[in-house]
Amino acid sequence: MTIENELKALRYLINDLILRVYDVSMRLDDISPKKRQYVMGEPNVDGSALAFDLFSLPKEKYQSLVDRYGVDVVNNACVKLDEFIKINEYIPFGKPYFALTRKFIKEVNIEGKGNEQKDINE
Repeated sequence: MTIENELKALRYLINDLILRVYDVSMRLDDISPKKRQYVMGEPNVDGSALAFDLFSLPKEKYQSLVDRYGVDVVNNACVKLDEFIKINEYIPFGKPYFALTRKFIKEVNIEGKGNEQKDINE
């Protein structure tokens, strides 16, 4: 066998192994999915909501959050929720409004208080 033919044979074997590993990983994902399955809806279908990268929020709910917590806090919480969805591929608590009020706005408020403490100490 020439070196050229031997290298081609090894390339084909490696390609075959890679495809088999991929096939096994796909089957394992079918048996035990890595993450919760969530079908992402079409954001802002009718224009009555504010659309972020991976979720949308009705304008009324967004405005009520802004009135209660302030624009900066709500926008930072929306950014955190967007990052969370990108990483984990699901929306906690089922809906963006609940995720913001129950988790992300609280986290932003805690971070804000921590930053105020640092400013006072300096």
